[in-house]
Amino acid sequence: MKSRIYLMIAIQIVIVGIAFFFFNRLTIFKEIEASLTYQIVYIIIFSIVFVFLVPKIAKLLMLINKRKTYQLEDGESLLNEYKTYDFSTTYPEQIPLKITNQNLIVTLHRQDKVYPISALKSMKVSSFFGKPYSLNLNFGKKKLTIIAENALDIERKVRQIINQ
Repeated sequence: MKSRIYLMIAIQIVIVGIAFFFFNRLTIFKEIEASLTYQIVYIIIFSIVFVFLVPKIAKLLMLINKRKTYQLEDGESLLNEYKTYDFSTTYPEQIPLKITNQNLIVTLHRQDKVYPISALKSMKVSSFFGKPYSLNLNFGKKKLTIIAENALDIERKVRQIINQ
């Protein structure tokens, strides 16, 4: 799981590096700053800021928000809780997924998002190199994609609740 996350971060860095290299080569052709060493240093600095600093700033901004927790209603019971991931801005954020007999509860950016299972229109497990890793849930206008090592288990559990 961690290797896939690191692979996604590496792909982001490579894409940003290639984009900035070609973009700056086209715009600044004859100036001194168009040297290859300048380009490489610029790409490294931008990648460090993009991959490490932006997520830290996003986390600090999320700490300002007041935490909104969902209270279980009458007749609702917590069945399972899973550790999943979501790519928020540029980094994978660990989000707990709670499955009740009526709702899916996802804590994203310190806010509990509640998705009723009855509103679920489609559910699909995507695989990466033959291993299931993400679960795509479609609730009509709302869509939720979570990354989990046990995506098939989560799908089976939700289908059991729907079929009851």
